[in-house]
Amino acid sequence: FNATSGSVVTQNYALSLAVGQCRYRISYPSGSTGDVCTALPVQIAAVDSQGSALVDFVGTVSLSTATNIGDWVKPPAADGTLANFGGGAANYTFHTDDDGVAILNLFHHNTSAALNINLSGGGFSEDPLFDPNSSIEGCKFRISLAPASVSTCASTAVTLAVHDRNGNLATDYAGTVSLTTSSAHGTWLATTGSGTLIDNSPGNGTGSYSMVDADDGDVVLRFTDASIESLYIGATANGVAITVDASFDPLLSITACVPAVSAVQCYQTASQASAITLPSSTEALGSRMLLMYVASENNPVALATSATFNGVVKNTALRADNSTSNPALALQVYAFLDADLPGAAGSYAASHATTAAGPAMCLVLVTGVAQSLPLIGAPATSGQLNSSSTNSAGSITTTVTSIVNNSIVLSAGLSATDNASITSSQESALWNANTAGDPLNSAWKGSYGVFAFPEVVNANENPSGMNTPLSQIVMALAPFFDGPPASSSFVPVTLYRTLSGNINYRAVGNTLRSAPNPAGCTLVPEATGSTATLTLPTGSTIKEAYLYWAGSGGGNVTPLPDPIIIDSQVRFGVDGGTRSLMTADGMFIMERPNGLNLSYFAGYKNVTGFLSPGTTTTYRFSDLQVSLGNPWLGSEACVSGWALVVVYENMLENLNVINLFHGFQPFYNSAFTLVPRNFRMASPDGVNIPNGQITHVTFEGDDTINSGEQFQLQTDPALQVFANLNNYLNVGDIQYND
Repeated sequence: FNATSGSVVTQNYALSLAVGQCRYRISYPSGSTGDVCTALPVQIAAVDSQGSALVDFVGTVSLSTATNIGDWVKPPAADGTLANFGGGAANYTFHTDDDGVAILNLFHHNTSAALNINLSGGGFSEDPLFDPNSSIEGCKFRISLAPASVSTCASTAVTLAVHDRNGNLATDYAGTVSLTTSSAHGTWLATTGSGTLIDNSPGNGTGSYSMVDADDGDVVLRFTDASIESLYIGATANGVAITVDASFDPLLSITACVPAVSAVQCYQTASQASAITLPSSTEALGSRMLLMYVASENNPVALATSATFNGVVKNTALRADNSTSNPALALQVYAFLDADLPGAAGSYAASHATTAAGPAMCLVLVTGVAQSLPLIGAPATSGQLNSSSTNSAGSITTTVTSIVNNSIVLSAGLSATDNASITSSQESALWNANTAGDPLNSAWKGSYGVFAFPEVVNANENPSGMNTPLSQIVMALAPFFDGPPASSSFVPVTLYRTLSGNINYRAVGNTLRSAPNPAGCTLVPEATGSTATLTLPTGSTIKEAYLYWAGSGGGNVTPLPDPIIIDSQVRFGVDGGTRSLMTADGMFIMERPNGLNLSYFAGYKNVTGFLSPGTTTTYRFSDLQVSLGNPWLGSEACVSGWALVVVYENMLENLNVINLFHGFQPFYNSAFTLVPRNFRMASPDGVNIPNGQITHVTFEGDDTINSGEQFQLQTDPALQVFANLNNYLNVGDIQYND
């Protein structure tokens, strides 16, 4: 600079003005670690050479990610303008109200250990001292089922939730989720969510759901499967690293279609608003049937002339019966199929037209039933619908015939005796006598039972043994889908333990029967038991060991054994030494397997601390009590046996993953599918043979039936194709290849 002023002389001190560079700085106000399902807040600041924010800055900055992945979103607190281009790129134009600092949200769809963000534009560059990397972790889908066991004629609610790296619900996640099943079966029906559900091909288990902001990270979907099997639900996020959390991925068991009584309501009236609540037709797969029972005692007899439900009128009763006594009983039933009912869930009005005084009305909703009305046979006992009446008797019996497996038989009995205590031969009550729903001056009761096999059913109603006028209507309804006889109770086989490391396992066991069929139910002495020898490689250390046992016993059979045996205490130890008393960690009960008049029990115990450290040890199992009489004896179906599964560590073993599944699931002239996961066996490389192994423990009470049993493995992870395990290690005459 030069300056002159009169006689003042300037001197040159050679001063210079340094112009500092403005830069962009990056920081992470919520931390530099994010995940693929939530927004990572990124702060961008335009600063001067001293690091102070340029409060009047209104320039445009260009953003990009080193991975070329991600989307930028402007939160409400940012005042500028954002243009998101996808692929990690965007422009942001600052507003004066930003005061040179803006926080933007980055959604990065893939994991990254060191994600760098690049900023440029407006003549500014990045400050290398304020350009930290971030890391992006994966998220998880969590799946829950309600219920986890459902029949082929019902649907289950599948809750799909997205959780961030910390296990919190990712409420701001939005994106398309692809749905699959491990069995490649099933149909996606409906959703309560705000997004769009698409079933790609009904029946093959595939579908997609577009999750939106309003879902807040979780949604409930309805799913059904026409195949009797067990399966897992799979979910993947298109283009986003979200996987299913194995700890929240329950097994879904699909059982044979069995009709169910879903709701019952009774009234002493001819008309009732909001009379009964129905599920939607979609939820029930179109398998609903509403039965309206109408009863009265009058002189002369007064039958209803019509029945109405939600405006749909039925002018003809499905069946009517009445006594000719004085006063006379009138008992009728009207049927409304799914097509007659409103499609949406809700409560609806019901009424019937009658001149009787004090009439009663009971509404029974049955789901899972065929959409056809039962027929009267010739003779009547051969049909699925029948009725009877008497002017004076101590009980009444009506006979029908169920013609397919898993039929439901419903009975309604009416007594002219008020306050009568009515007992029924059916297993379960629909409604009981002596309630507000009784007809005036009389009493009635409804009951039902499910019959696994086709049979002649004699339904009996007994009003305390009093001689009185009686009327009864009985019907057998077929299931919505035909199928094998259903088991009334069992424990599905599910994943129990997963272990990994330089480990492997061995499994041994033995029977406690002393002779095969047809010698009957003969066992070795209870206190003697049987032995099995466990051999482990030298240098092995036992990691975990589990003892399993099973036997014939339990209740819910005819004749009922006395006593009912479910043995949770056995003895186990090294042969020749002291056998310790073992109390089960858990028990499994199986009743009526595949509809048979049988029941069984099983127990398991962690015995890791009871095993010998030796490489070859013989163990003895004893003191298991089982039921040996009928019905097991007559069916050659006695069971008594045990198994020991031992996981061991050994540095000479490869790195392995071991999955232990357990439960107590029947298969009789049928099959069930189990899908072990989270491991793969290597392909042969010309030198090494894959060393994976699979063991199954099956307790069979009829060892002479051993043909047609197969144990198959999936041929390719991408194909639903299975082949027999048959090679020089697994020859054709072993139990699962014969």
